[in-house]
Amino acid sequence: MQFDCHGLPLTTDSADAARHFDSATLRFLAHGRDTVDHLARALAADPGLTIALAAKGLFTLLLAKGELVDVAACALGKAQASLRARGGTDRERHYVAALAAFCAGDFAEPVRRFEAILDDHPHDALAAKLSHGLRFMSGDAAGMRRSLERILPQWTDDMPGAGYLAGCYAFSLEETGAYQAAEQFGRRAVELAPDDSWGLHAVAHVLEMRDAPRAGVDWLTANEDTWQDANNFAYHLYWHRALFHLALGEHDAVLDLYDSAIRKDQTDDFRDVSNASSLLWRLEAEGVDVGRRWDELADKAIGRIGRHIYGFADAHYLLGLVASGRLCHAERWLTALRLSAQRHTSQAGVTRRLGIDLAEGILAYGRRRYAQAVDRLLPLRTDLQGLGGSHAQRDVFQQLLIESAIRSGRTGLARSLLAERLAARPDNAWGKVRLEQVIASEAGMAAAA
Repeated sequence: MQFDCHGLPLTTDSADAARHFDSATLRFLAHGRDTVDHLARALAADPGLTIALAAKGLFTLLLAKGELVDVAACALGKAQASLRARGGTDRERHYVAALAAFCAGDFAEPVRRFEAILDDHPHDALAAKLSHGLRFMSGDAAGMRRSLERILPQWTDDMPGAGYLAGCYAFSLEETGAYQAAEQFGRRAVELAPDDSWGLHAVAHVLEMRDAPRAGVDWLTANEDTWQDANNFAYHLYWHRALFHLALGEHDAVLDLYDSAIRKDQTDDFRDVSNASSLLWRLEAEGVDVGRRWDELADKAIGRIGRHIYGFADAHYLLGLVASGRLCHAERWLTALRLSAQRHTSQAGVTRRLGIDLAEGILAYGRRRYAQAVDRLLPLRTDLQGLGGSHAQRDVFQQLLIESAIRSGRTGLARSLLAERLAARPDNAWGKVRLEQVIASEAGMAAAA
């Protein structure tokens, strides 16, 4: 038996395996690009390290790629075999059970398992981060916050990983509207763990929701060196910086960031594609010519038709198909999406409840059937949190609804939606500009009458 850096038991005789697993955990919390390397070293030292096998499967499934489910299932089989051969702790059994449920497409049961671990082991930073991540993917901001508030009183700043959990808490505070506390915890997280990309990102979210774009640019620019060892989460931080430049009207800076950072590697990771598609849509809505940049995103989306694992990703892939004019492929996407909704998984339920209508609204917008787009999108607007992601990420769909209302001539609805937006975000530049457009349009129609 060995113990991890928090004193929790690991069923292994290999001190090297335990040490490398600690490193993998901390690098996972930091969104480090070398996380998988440390995990591989742990498994090289002990190929039967149950918790490492479970982590390998869980990390794989977080990528939301259907073709990787078999990879995760293989890790699950090895973890289950290890439990049978050498036994294990209740904590390790919970990890394996969480992976089994996740492999079956269940998002809720893994969270329940991680919370059960935290009841008995509040210092299990990996369980806390995995619970946080899955709740984030499910749009459960209140659950993210509750989970951390249960365990953080039992943490001190000198414990390994404390800074990263402070960053998680900062993000959960931001997503539940506690902006002042969120900024305080986010800045504290970066002080405790200078490579804490998530805490850095939480502060960026606060500045986004407070509509403070110049402060946002300054914050991310000043801390750019801290995320150079991050995985592709770095692209998302550049996306945030691009949003701030967009709010400032600095379109050339946005396009430069898009080409040099956000789509530098043109991966098909749903998180990277989501960054790109939502940013291009915003640019085009501002009247910016984005050239042929949609094409590679549409190509990626075509390759994923029929592989519908995560509703948030589905909506962003579809944006690429529609915006590039590949409407026949978008129809195929919608047909495949409807079929995927018949499955018995957590995300199939999200697709039935939100995803199909959202997809139909996006496609209607692409066909310039703006009234139809409004009909599909308007009933969803207060429920889109269930799609997953953050307020800032989902805002593209709120903007799409408002644009559809304006273009369909439903200026009264557009004015009401914009008034609601500006009541929550009085300094929102996008909302102010659109409201001025609506008021001018109504004045013109009144004069013409």
